[in-house]
Amino acid sequence: MNSEKFMPQAEKNIIFPSLRPASATDIPSLLDIENERFSSDKIIGKQFRRYLKKESIRIIVAEYENLITGYAILFLRKGGKSARLYSIASRSHNLIKGSGSCLLQEIIIISKAAGAKRLILELRADNQHALNFYKKAGFREFGYYHHYYEDDQDALRMEKSI
Repeated sequence: MNSEKFMPQAEKNIIFPSLRPASATDIPSLLDIENERFSSDKIIGKQFRRYLKKESIRIIVAEYENLITGYAILFLRKGGKSARLYSIASRSHNLIKGSGSCLLQEIIIISKAAGAKRLILELRADNQHALNFYKKAGFREFGYYHHYYEDDQDALRMEKSI
């Protein structure tokens, strides 16, 4: 599947965010998004700071007019053939359309550049919106974890050849 197929369609009056690597000054905004989007298994400030220091982890933010509209965290392994999309989230108000799709596209580009041949992720089994998003982007289910999340929810494992 051509990765451009899941990018938002260019429409009049839709503004796409710019993307850049996250920095420590972004942590308060990242925490705001975490608190807005997740009820459990939240990433805390200490984790974000640790992730920013690791060479094998990339945090990308989507931004529009100095407002962070979303972020994605990618785990890479040196010489690894798989990359892991650890987390992706965007603000719930649709201020900027397509933040999630733009972030996912960038994660795929970074993963390929690092030599990965596939991108893997886990998502809550009850998150139909995310499941639809990833399926539209060409991911397929390949596994299942029972009681994966701290609230005992199951997780679906998904992958995409890149």
